[in-house]
Amino acid sequence: MIVEAMAVLLALAAPEPARSRLPGTVAGNVVILTPEDESHRQIRILVDSGGYDLIESDAATRLGLSRTEIELGGNKRETAAFPRWNPPSPEAPATTRWLIARPGALHDGFAPAIDATFGPSWMLDHPIAVDYPHETIQSVSAPYAGTPVPLTVGVGRASIPSLPPTALVTIDVTIAGEPLTLLLDTGATARVRDPVKRLMPDKEPVHQVCLIEMQVLERWRRAHPAWTYAEAAFDVAGDKEGAASPAILVPELRIANQLALPTWFIARRDASTFATVSKQMRRTVVGDLGGDALRRWRVTFDLKNERLLLE
Repeated sequence: MIVEAMAVLLALAAPEPARSRLPGTVAGNVVILTPEDESHRQIRILVDSGGYDLIESDAATRLGLSRTEIELGGNKRETAAFPRWNPPSPEAPATTRWLIARPGALHDGFAPAIDATFGPSWMLDHPIAVDYPHETIQSVSAPYAGTPVPLTVGVGRASIPSLPPTALVTIDVTIAGEPLTLLLDTGATARVRDPVKRLMPDKEPVHQVCLIEMQVLERWRRAHPAWTYAEAAFDVAGDKEGAASPAILVPELRIANQLALPTWFIARRDASTFATVSKQMRRTVVGDLGGDALRRWRVTFDLKNERLLLE
């Protein structure tokens, strides 16, 4: 009893993490920041832990951002300077620039009306807390609260000094007792199809989803016939139009021994992305873990210290 009382007192005495709400939206577990520049022009930035720092050309023009031409992979590309944001807003990188996306690249996905993305390189220097149940985004500073979940973060050297370094983040989970490694990807989105609409936790047409190799999904279907399965469940961003993907509802997903809410895992027909990530991270990666798996918690993304914190 004395030990338990001391633990309670220590918990009460621990300093509260400093948090301030950031402008943005969390709908269908898609995390979008909406800062304004000094001229009160708003931009919609998808927080994409599986992507890069990109901006659409038309958004860069609308914001009047200075451009610089570069050569990338033997091709002419452009970068754009980050604007100064009005508070409360996320801090913009001081030494790097956005890469201007290829035409339509950010409009081809299903996240609604995004202008730009912040990838894991931005998240390394800007820890944020996403309160999925209450649909809010906060900037946070140490100490961080919550149950720590280890991550593995791989950072590569930037090919051009003005570009952020490349980064990949993986997370270990267990599904029905089986250990798996997944890419932490808060940017993978899918459109909900009619066969699963009534089974979704909300009515949002687009969700930030979890993806899995087709062969793994088929193995789960054979091993767990009681799990809910749908043949044409979601349209996955990046797949061909009309190529609806099957999905399975996983009731036994654990993240650091914390049980997630039942989570749809959608088959990714093209597994080449996972093969590339596996090669780069030197471990077998079979899918993506996205926001739909995290919606039970307020999640602090502390990539610099290679961890999530779940509250």
